[in-house]
Amino acid sequence: MPTNDSLQERLARYQVETMRAVVPPGPLAVRRTVLRRQRRRVALAGVAALVAIASAIGVARWLPTRVAPVNPSPSVSASNHPGSSPTTSASSSPSSSPSSSPSSAPTSSTTVPPLGTVADLHVSGPSSVTLASDGTVYRGQFNLTINNSGIPYTQSTVYVALPVGVDIDFQAGDPGFGACVRPPSPETFACYASSIPAGGRIATTVHVVAQYAPRSTELDILGFELRYDAGGTDPTPADNTVAVQIVLPAT
Repeated sequence: MPTNDSLQERLARYQVETMRAVVPPGPLAVRRTVLRRQRRRVALAGVAALVAIASAIGVARWLPTRVAPVNPSPSVSASNHPGSSPTTSASSSPSSSPSSSPSSAPTSSTTVPPLGTVADLHVSGPSSVTLASDGTVYRGQFNLTINNSGIPYTQSTVYVALPVGVDIDFQAGDPGFGACVRPPSPETFACYASSIPAGGRIATTVHVVAQYAPRSTELDILGFELRYDAGGTDPTPADNTVAVQIVLPAT
């Protein structure tokens, strides 16, 4: 049976061994561990970067290369033929042919005026129209042309001034406006019309009916007007109105 001394010695040795196993590492050991982990992370990041670069290079090698066409210029032609002058080489170069280069296409001699900053309408039509009697009333028609030399806009308003006994014959044909309402004087109607595109032109035919019986003498009726409005911003409103004299001949 072991004595107390031997048991105490064994316990002392066990305590020493246990303390060695559980004692935490010192600062130097911790620093080494952290440094080792950092090196491992850096190495992994470098490998990942190399893999990404290699993948990008592989994709770039498989993609087709686009080459933009290059048109020969007169200066290049002159360098290929040192003995010729720039004027001669330009005239003999294929790029000077209209069919081989879009840049050498002939330009039009007509100069297009620049568009204005607002809608600018211009209305043209006859100064008079002669109607014909059908035995009951007088009927006739005339043509209008409306141009817009300005910018686009939303819609047109046509103000119609009608003398007594004269009206627009909508049943005979569409004049290019409608949905008319009565505005303040002096016009008789304010009608809706489509807008005219920038730099565009609209041609329309206006049919007129006069509630007059056949006459033995000619009658001239004044006061028939059509005024086109693009929203009140027209810089030249004077040419937006057409005044047409209605002529009722004798039958």
